[in-house]
Amino acid sequence: MNNDIIKTGMSNMVDTESTLLADMYASHLVSQIENSGDHISLTFTAQGALAFAKALIAMVDEKKSQVDESKHEDSLIPKKDVMSRLGVTHATLWNWEKKHYLMPVKIGRKVFYHSGDVDNLSK
Repeated sequence: MNNDIIKTGMSNMVDTESTLLADMYASHLVSQIENSGDHISLTFTAQGALAFAKALIAMVDEKKSQVDESKHEDSLIPKKDVMSRLGVTHATLWNWEKKHYLMPVKIGRKVFYHSGDVDNLSK
């Protein structure tokens, strides 16, 4: 009976170690694929395929959080708020638009600016 417990414990240790190695390999493989524009062919074991899938999911989650952050940073600010925030006039904003220094976003008759662009100018 003790031998069965030892075998089970050893088996779990080997499974855990091989899972960690597969995860590390899969993460490395995902980064290599991301940086490579060439066609590739892959062959996986079942465990390797699962680790690769987990690494892909982690990469997608990370990219999604980056996109969500950039969307938040890229909200629109009304023209009046930009003028008071930067301490400029309509004429200044018009000149900046002509020089492509700060480009507005026009929605109907309303004028907005990307908050990221305004933040870069106010620094």
